[in-house]
Amino acid sequence: MCHSIQCRDRNKLYNGPVPSVENRDRREDLGNIPSGFDEDVHAKNLKECKKYPYLLHSFTGHGIFAATHKDMYKYLPTNDTEIRKRKAKMFEAGLAYIVRRDEVLKDVIKWYVLCALEKDCMAPRNSMPTCFFEGHTQYEEWAGCHRFDQSALNILLANVNHYDRHYYTSDIVDFFEIEREFDDEEEIDMPALGCNKPMLVNNI
Repeated sequence: MCHSIQCRDRNKLYNGPVPSVENRDRREDLGNIPSGFDEDVHAKNLKECKKYPYLLHSFTGHGIFAATHKDMYKYLPTNDTEIRKRKAKMFEAGLAYIVRRDEVLKDVIKWYVLCALEKDCMAPRNSMPTCFFEGHTQYEEWAGCHRFDQSALNILLANVNHYDRHYYTSDIVDFFEIEREFDDEEEIDMPALGCNKPMLVNNI
């Protein structure tokens, strides 16, 4: 994961053109959410060198649009078409790999904090966390729920990453386990991340 970000410093072409919307839609439809550490996927990510310096890891099982109250978009506008697609997946906000970069501070953290300071942005009236999915509504239809800070973060990351989780998620999911019933800290070894350092994660 460290290497996925560090390559941006060595490769000045990382901010070049990305595949077309059609090609990226097809990639998401044909691909699978990683279930561990895939060396081939990691190698392709390093070669492409387009991972954003704020990476999420744990897929929620649904899209951003499905779990975001409509009133949040008054404060954090987005592309109504793209945010409903399968590639605009929602990932858990509580586990992230973040590199301090100007682009992250300017495009994500700034608006994340401003939204948190405005109640009607972070917690729109009548918003609730419980979702009601019916049929194939995990992406294109609202499930009557709202995920507060998680919704805000995913909108902001999607907005600056072509509404495509490929660029704001790590594709590495074998280094953590989230246990919501505990609130203590556990040390997690991350050899696959190439960081050579343990990480402390709050189980929330």
